[in-house]
Amino acid sequence: MRKSFPKDYSGFVFLYETSPISGITGGFFTVGGELSEIKEIAKKSKEVGIEKPRIEAYFAGKSKGWSIPVLFPVKFKKNISLLELQNINHSFAPPQAFIYLNYGDPVFEYLKEVLNNLFENTFNSKIVLEKDVLSYSKVIIDEVSNSYEDINQDFLNQQLGNDESLENAFTTVGKKILQSYYGSHPIGFTILTEKVNRTIKTGPTILYKHFRGIGFSNFLRSEILEFCKKKGFRAIFCTCPDNNIPLINSLIRNGYGIRAILRGHLKNDRNELVFAKELKVRKPQTIEKEVKTVNERFKFTKIKKGNKQIDSALNLVGEKIEEWYFPASPNLSKSLLNSLVNDVDSDSLYSSKPRMLFYVYDIRKLDKAVLICTSKRSKMLKINLISNSSSAPFLDFSIKSLLKEIEYRRYYCTLPTTKESAIKVLLLNGFEIEGVLPDPFGQGVDHFCFGLNQDVNGSN
Repeated sequence: MRKSFPKDYSGFVFLYETSPISGITGGFFTVGGELSEIKEIAKKSKEVGIEKPRIEAYFAGKSKGWSIPVLFPVKFKKNISLLELQNINHSFAPPQAFIYLNYGDPVFEYLKEVLNNLFENTFNSKIVLEKDVLSYSKVIIDEVSNSYEDINQDFLNQQLGNDESLENAFTTVGKKILQSYYGSHPIGFTILTEKVNRTIKTGPTILYKHFRGIGFSNFLRSEILEFCKKKGFRAIFCTCPDNNIPLINSLIRNGYGIRAILRGHLKNDRNELVFAKELKVRKPQTIEKEVKTVNERFKFTKIKKGNKQIDSALNLVGEKIEEWYFPASPNLSKSLLNSLVNDVDSDSLYSSKPRMLFYVYDIRKLDKAVLICTSKRSKMLKINLISNSSSAPFLDFSIKSLLKEIEYRRYYCTLPTTKESAIKVLLLNGFEIEGVLPDPFGQGVDHFCFGLNQDVNGSN
């Protein structure tokens, strides 16, 4: 090239062809330009079939020029004309022979979407042979040490699964490296740690530098997902530091959910996030103890204005809400009464926080609970569970009755991490922990965030 090209650029270069095509026709991956003597460029070019006279004619007497290594070229299925870019703010204009754009540039972001569509279904993966595993050592050390401390040979031994680390493990069955490719070109890999309960822990997962920033992480995650599905695993787990925002975004886009925040888990008091993606639908389990008699022992009632049990329900909320959430304000009962509705329909004003109250009690009037249900936008229901009971069968009856009584697209709630029975009941009924709120109400107690998504037929 006669023009300069950044030495440290690693990524995709889009190619523009002039008339009669007058459009962007494809591009190639590169790892940056190199300023060299023309004779050196001619020597390299000859290796790929470009003769010296053509090189000399192109550089027209210049002593130096830029060469760009082409890792592999890509031709678009459909050319992109400049008309498609006319509404995007850009400075590109023909007759440039290529388009070098920074990440975040409007044209780059537009073209990146085209690139992602083009690459669909062109990826493959395979397990690395045991004899080749050690060749991954350097890249693992170099990449992981950017995010974690104490990344040394001992860490590497544990990650690659030497005999001692496997023999001393309680739940680890084995370790493998899954290498992913675009065509025959390796783009990245992950270490798969198989557990005895048919789950897989992935990581470190490394996308090679020149494939970053253009959506290839989605394809890498897809390859991992397909491998785990074919092998019959029921869930995928992985972790990352809570300050790795690009990785967190990538995991969430690929359907992973935050399952725990390990506070101070890393050095320098940094947090680590635990992500999971379930591959097999879990059927809600029931607590076997007293299941056959629950409907005879427990009562579930929807509270309406004027209902004779409304005072009992409000009194329980006033007495116990601080134990579950926050101190009761003087206006709490009034707020609940004002927002109380019999049913929520599509015309309800969500800004008014329409609520339904359900009162649950046993025939001995010892165990009591109130479920405050606030209807939210997009067919979601927020639940506040307040009870004087830690009885698992009683709480299980309360949650099951609510899910049967009203159908929503999504249910969500928070519970203090100290409420072990209630937490267990939510998990057994299909709720998942989606995060942890550090002391949200100033009571000195963290709260788990729970969510349950339903399909249109009401199945989770």
